[in-house]
Amino acid sequence: MLPRKLEELGRVEYPVLLVALLAQFLLAPWTEASPVVQLAFTGVQVLVWLAAWRALRPHRVLLPLALVLGALNLVLRNVEGTPHLLTSLLDLTFLACLLLAILLDVFRAKRVNSDTLSGAGAVYLLVGLIWAVAYDVVLHHDPQAFRAGDAPVEAAGDLVYFSFVVLTTLGFGDVVPVSAEARSLAMSEALIGQLYLVVFMARLVALSLQPSGPDPSDADADAGPPA
Repeated sequence: MLPRKLEELGRVEYPVLLVALLAQFLLAPWTEASPVVQLAFTGVQVLVWLAAWRALRPHRVLLPLALVLGALNLVLRNVEGTPHLLTSLLDLTFLACLLLAILLDVFRAKRVNSDTLSGAGAVYLLVGLIWAVAYDVVLHHDPQAFRAGDAPVEAAGDLVYFSFVVLTTLGFGDVVPVSAEARSLAMSEALIGQLYLVVFMARLVALSLQPSGPDPSDADADAGPPA
């Protein structure tokens, strides 16, 4: 029982992933202004990758797929002439694998704790990142797919900003989808974001209303192997 409890206390991948993703969003606009911020941003990216690896580790199918995609993406980004569309699709698939792994863990949880809450928060942020990459794919196909005022959107950071504006249904209107593909993606993100919050909140409420007691898995571990 004690080793199992220590193992659970050592599971910090979801809180680290959540904090690292938030730190990425805060630091990204300032990376070009200061080398210190750029160094900090690189360190945060390393934390994201380490936390992602730990989150994927228990999943025997998703882990090797994500490792192959991540390694291939890393190599191709350093090869001159690699199509931007290819690296974006690799990013999209990797993030989808990570999101699926965390989502499975969150909805299999029997209790509401800091790990569950951090994992659910990380899923919400990953949804925004996945749609930002999807918008980038659309923009690569149609440079006029998004507009900011009278000018077309070109920077990837603007697409990340637009993705989270849509996900949270803020609707500032400073960046707008123009093409049919961009509008369809924006609608699907807004719907999925709201449905996730509704379903997740219902799941959390149901778990929090359950009477507290010993974890059945701990009882199985204390019982030892069958005779």
